[in-house]
Amino acid sequence: MALDAPEAPLFLAIAVPLEDGVTGLKPRLPAGRGMTLQQALLSAGAEALELRASLAQQHLAALRALPRRDGLAMVGATDMASGAAVEVAAQGVYLDCAAVLSEPLQTDAGSTGCAAGPDRDSALARALWECVERDAVALWWHGHRQGGAVATEIIDAQQPRLFWWLHQRSRVTRLIEVTTDIGLPVVVAVAAEPDGTRVAVGSAARPRLADAALAAVTEMVQTEVSLDHASAAGDPEALAWIARASTLEQPQFIAGPERPGATLELPALLARLADLGLRALAVDLTLPGDPLPTVRVLVPGLCAMGEATDLPRFARLCPGVPRLSLPEPY
Repeated sequence: MALDAPEAPLFLAIAVPLEDGVTGLKPRLPAGRGMTLQQALLSAGAEALELRASLAQQHLAALRALPRRDGLAMVGATDMASGAAVEVAAQGVYLDCAAVLSEPLQTDAGSTGCAAGPDRDSALARALWECVERDAVALWWHGHRQGGAVATEIIDAQQPRLFWWLHQRSRVTRLIEVTTDIGLPVVVAVAAEPDGTRVAVGSAARPRLADAALAAVTEMVQTEVSLDHASAAGDPEALAWIARASTLEQPQFIAGPERPGATLELPALLARLADLGLRALAVDLTLPGDPLPTVRVLVPGLCAMGEATDLPRFARLCPGVPRLSLPEPY
């Protein structure tokens, strides 16, 4: 169903679960966005397929038949660079896996690195981009790493109406490039009231800086709408974020000088990860009869929001930096 985005020149949609258990053991709401209503509805539908395909409950027979190591089910993955077969814990691949298989919880799969696409290659690329994006955002947010400014005119070149809308409204939008040593362009889009309050954040990674900026802005608008709905419903996480986040007080939101953009396509991205000692591992999650392929990509050693910053990579790139006490971006 379509979701109202007041006056914004883009469209939002959600896929509403109609039965108990459709989203697994947790409440999860697939959502989509696009520059047309059809794009938004298709995006939400694809995310619903992605969610369904990533649930352990949907793969129960196969999971029970997997080999086990130290009490954990192990699933086969493929190294995206070499094609080598690798075993990884199913808990890191399938949502709700530990609970469904009655295993001791050692890792808990989330949404990062899970993607559906019109074909397997595009799904793999989107999933890997997301892993790199979440790593960059975690380093920026928890590591106090200053990003570079990106002029919002980069949006005007692709979506003039969206650019005009951003500039005529009272809320202030800024773009921050937070690309890491990996080199894939990552952009954070931030909007707030003139006094710095009611902050909404979106982020994206793409091979081209302009595409990352546009995807980050559309996610930012999606976040604004969901934040309004969540705060009206009294959601404690949304209320905590609104109460404490400020673009005028938090240094992450202050961008440094603009940095030269680069383009990094998939082969070069995989080569760069290998240079850094990182492997991208892919698992096919597609269910029989699904109209789109769904994949999970894992890159062990990359950081992520949540607790995934206690890693050598974080210590190397953010030496001596303690974790922030502020809530993470909603």
